[in-house]
Amino acid sequence: DRDVVEGCLNCIMPGVNVAFFSLAGAGLQLDALASTVHIAVVVFVVRLLALYVGATVGSHLACCPADQVRVSWMAYVTQAGVALGLIKMVVLHEPTWGPPFSALMIGVVMLNLLVGPPMFKYAIISVGEDHKGVAGPAKHASDTKLGEHARSNSIGATP
Repeated sequence: DRDVVEGCLNCIMPGVNVAFFSLAGAGLQLDALASTVHIAVVVFVVRLLALYVGATVGSHLACCPADQVRVSWMAYVTQAGVALGLIKMVVLHEPTWGPPFSALMIGVVMLNLLVGPPMFKYAIISVGEDHKGVAGPAKHASDTKLGEHARSNSIGATP
């Protein structure tokens, strides 16, 4: 059920985001990042072009509507978790060239994190998948069906 999933996500995402971005920021070497930022921008732009071409060709082959073809690539820009894990593995396994590579790739990931979510939101809204008119997110977990279920199954709860 959509409301249950949304309630779960609203409850756990703040903690997940704090942990994830704290760990990502703690390993960031700003001096190395500053020296590779120009290369990171080039890699970022090339990745955007590759996403655009791949998603556009794939959308045309799948006979998607034109409004979806136009923005389909935007949904793929945001990426971080798996990429940061792979970057960390490279640093551990390749001590000579791993750290400079890490700085470059973390720069690319950060650019994707800055640009990706607004692009994804734009893509969702432009194809009409933003569910306008659907009730907004719950203010608190107890306002959802999940919260009701938890209350009804807790010890000492009255029906």
